[in-house]
Amino acid sequence: MASLALQSIEAQSFIQAYQDRANMVTQTNITANLQAFANLGVKTTGSQANANALTWLKDQYTSYGYSASQMAEDSFPMETEHQKIWSLPKPAHYTLILL
Repeated sequence: MASLALQSIEAQSFIQAYQDRANMVTQTNITANLQAFANLGVKTTGSQANANALTWLKDQYTSYGYSASQMAEDSFPMETEHQKIWSLPKPAHYTLILL
């Protein structure tokens, strides 16, 4: 006797906004973004370069279609200073930046 197992298979739904974001991933864009980020300088905790990097990152994600309400900053103590983590909730992969 042979047994047959039936399994429900659900396909993913196509979401144009995700496709639009994926279409922005090109070697030219990657190189330009890395160069722009590097041009912000050495990003030490509390420095102006670090604050500028945070603003730049937020502007980048806004240009990808994320809203300010989807971005979060959380503080936590670390050593003798107070640190922050900036992140995007799902469905994006979390981007964690120590500030």
